[in-house]
Amino acid sequence: LLQESPEMTEAESVTVNDQDEKQVDEKQNENPRKFDQKCRVMFSGYRCKDHAKIVADLGGRLTSKLKNCSVMVTDQLRITSKILTMLGRGVPVVSPAWVLECEEQGEFVDPWD
Repeated sequence: LLQESPEMTEAESVTVNDQDEKQVDEKQNENPRKFDQKCRVMFSGYRCKDHAKIVADLGGRLTSKLKNCSVMVTDQLRITSKILTMLGRGVPVVSPAWVLECEEQGEFVDPWD
């Protein structure tokens, strides 16, 4: 945070703070969080050839190994050892809608958004 000097008026302080906020906003817009284009996707609890094809078309890979998984897609949240492992590792568990959003955007979107 900026500290005001005794000579700085309230109007000047507001202007400086507004400019700082704009710069932060611009930097955030310049570098939106990009998700790894080579993500490893695991499907759990359902199979959909169309979704698997979308992942492949976007440059991702399907995996069945828990240690390689960067995103788990499931149609229904079940308490299974796979899902608990992913949650424990901090791997995002998403719905099939994430795959469709990626297809719409033409790239892998951040599963945390």
